[in-house]
Amino acid sequence: MNKGSGNSSNAIEGAASEDKLDRILAKLSKLDQLDVLEEKIDRIARDFKEDVSRVESKVDALATRVVYLERQVRKRNLLWFGVEERLDTGNDKSDLATLLELINNTMGVVCTRDDFEEPIRFGRIQREGVCRPICIEVRRLDLKEKLLSARPTLSKTTVYVKEDLPKEERERRKAWRAANLKEPRKRPPASPLDEKDRHNPRLGNLKYVPK
Repeated sequence: MNKGSGNSSNAIEGAASEDKLDRILAKLSKLDQLDVLEEKIDRIARDFKEDVSRVESKVDALATRVVYLERQVRKRNLLWFGVEERLDTGNDKSDLATLLELINNTMGVVCTRDDFEEPIRFGRIQREGVCRPICIEVRRLDLKEKLLSARPTLSKTTVYVKEDLPKEERERRKAWRAANLKEPRKRPPASPLDEKDRHNPRLGNLKYVPK
């Protein structure tokens, strides 16, 4: 009787142990599945980062190309600031005639109408006395370089001339000057690139008036 009871007890304990072992194995199986899932997630994350990196590289390359193309389109342009703008319709003198007088007489660079395309004023028309900038295309690059080299002759006037550069190029040059020059180069107050001065009503009389 005791022997039968012992065998029954051992059988129950064995079954319990097997059941416990099965539960442990099931948990280990789930852990293995989790490990596989984590590996898949890590692989997906790595692939995603690589895809993002490739897309960013392409975007950077396209942005560089756009800046280059824009630079080529603008390479013959010059921007003039502070040149008097006549709003009265009775005045026949054109902006090109005013610029030619300034270039030949003040800057000492000999040129004619045939050296330029028709100039364009950009920006909204302001009140009288406030001059909008002028953009003009120079047909010869050597003439453009002469005009840029002659900029010091404008030091006693309120006129300022500069290259027509893309925004990215302007920012790159500005960063270079900030990093390499001891003192920042000051822009003449006639330049409308300075937002504070652009809206300063006291600058309304800053203009070049041809003789």
